Amino acid sequence: MRSFQLSRTLRSLALAAGASVLVLSLAGNAEAKRSSTSDTNCTRSNGYWGTHSSFGPSAYDPTWANVGEGTPFFLSGLSYYQVMVITAHQHPYYMLGIQYIAAALNAYQGAEMPPDVLAAFMDATSLFQAYAPTYDFVTDPDGVTVEFEDLENILKLYNRGRIGPGSCKR
Repeated sequence: MRSFQLSRTLRSLALAAGASVLVLSLAGNAEAKRSSTSDTNCTRSNGYWGTHSSFGPSAYDPTWANVGEGTPFFLSGLSYYQVMVITAHQHPYYMLGIQYIAAALNAYQGAEMPPDVLAAFMDATSLFQAYAPTYDFVTDPDGVTVEFEDLENILKLYNRGRIGPGSCKR
């Protein structure tokens, strides 16, 4: 068992407490720095967020100010923006990172996270705190590759509007 995993009971308690703190934090920041769009309780894909930064070809979305494009992304050695636009080539760390950043930006813009998505987001946070992209995902000595992939799929469904509040109209 990995050291960052909690027992089911402790995980449930941590989810309840952590969810409250995370939701209040995201809601407060989202309210303070609301995106200029009228769509708030909806999600946008990673493609949208990658092109709507101050470096992207499309109009800047001020939601990025909540995470900061240049902020270091956990143990990656890259910034949030660099992870968002990296060509992942099926690398589990970056594939999850891209969806994780999009989910964070969606929450900051005001999209509600259902409990299963919030749990996936918190689990991904734990993985990013424990693993760097240099981890050997092929031999996978800790057995976490499938977890990275599963969490990426959940967050991708959320970001694409398949679970949660749905995708933004524009």
